[in-house]
Amino acid sequence: MDLTRRQILAGSAASLALGLPTRARASTDVPRHFILVYIEGGWDTTVSIDPKSPDDVDGPWNFSSDVGDDVEYTKAYRDMNIQLNDGTRPYITDFFERWAAEENRVSLVRGTWNGALAHETARPRTLTGTTLGSNPDLHAIIGSVLGESTPLGSIDLSSMSYTGYLAASSGQMGARAQMGALIDPYRSFAAPAGEAPYPRFVPGDADEDAIQQILRRRNSQYREARGDGGKNDHLLDARIESMRRGLQFQRESGSLLEIIEPGKQMDFATQMDLATGLLANGLCHAAMVETRLEWDTHVSNIGQGGKQDSTFAHLSYLNELLKTTLDSTGQPMIDSTLVLVTSEMTRTPLLNSSMGKDHWPHCSSILMGSGFKPGRVFGGTNQIAESLDVDFATGAVDSAGERCKYDNFAAGIVQAMGVDPEPFFPKVVPYSPYQAG
Repeated sequence: MDLTRRQILAGSAASLALGLPTRARASTDVPRHFILVYIEGGWDTTVSIDPKSPDDVDGPWNFSSDVGDDVEYTKAYRDMNIQLNDGTRPYITDFFERWAAEENRVSLVRGTWNGALAHETARPRTLTGTTLGSNPDLHAIIGSVLGESTPLGSIDLSSMSYTGYLAASSGQMGARAQMGALIDPYRSFAAPAGEAPYPRFVPGDADEDAIQQILRRRNSQYREARGDGGKNDHLLDARIESMRRGLQFQRESGSLLEIIEPGKQMDFATQMDLATGLLANGLCHAAMVETRLEWDTHVSNIGQGGKQDSTFAHLSYLNELLKTTLDSTGQPMIDSTLVLVTSEMTRTPLLNSSMGKDHWPHCSSILMGSGFKPGRVFGGTNQIAESLDVDFATGAVDSAGERCKYDNFAAGIVQAMGVDPEPFFPKVVPYSPYQAG
């Protein structure tokens, strides 16, 4: 008789679920940390990182006054041409002046074909490199391989991740920071009005030891009654793994989790603070964060400008954090971290009748930090932001090449982190012309 997920999860620690880490490390001369910045909902890349002509695309100039500082223009930063407006989107200018021109810590990957028009089908393609939300996403894969000795391999602060069969090595904060209450019962959720405050009971060391004994005994009972040398044993091993990692994370995370407010969604900046701290202190190797903005602008695409300006301000903040924070080896985090900024789609070339834009199944992404060739554009899109064929070796647009699809791109990111992509993306050709070295 197979064990059910409900039975296995009973008593698991810190919302860690099923799965076992996969050993597939391929190289050591690569970044040790990975941050996935997810733009959920689909951003209009013609507003910033993929400029187009007004003859072909309804862009930000449709909403510009063309007076004073509110003027649309493009500017080249090394190999990257960027759409700018110093009046309405000053932080985009500031970002590229600092991190592309001065620091040379940015590259672009344009024209990844996602092939899906609905968020529910496009999102797993972007995050997992497959069509299935039951498969692990990039941060879970990378964390499972690199984080064999850390409390967690990866941690999702966005509540948007897919952990699949690797969930035992991944922590999920929850949409309302539920993990905070599980890890530190002294900082529990607020009690209903008129009731005694939480927590009602906080286990001491002796209680914790007793709880662990009960859980180990339960594992032995399950193994004796239902061990089958196959699926059930795998599930039980995963449960034990999640318990061990959850307890280790609880004991080692310390004051880092004080910024978490159980019951309150973490904003973008707080997610970045926590992700950087957890990575720097060796508590995980990969993290996922999300902007907390509404990007699905079917109505009034003018909103894309302010959202992108805010996002690039936060990306500058993240780079500054990484530059000034040392990792466990004493190296600046910016030298040991690959940051991927991506979304599941972009917006259509033309405005609809509501002055908004609809779904367009093509993607462009930003690379920041280390682990890639900086100051470059890899791939490309045509005049209406459709993905073009590219040479997989160089990343140059090439009609004799082929289109970079979501699975090629995902496999390339995994490979850039020194992880063998084959176990996760069998027979998929990785697209990683940007890989350093």
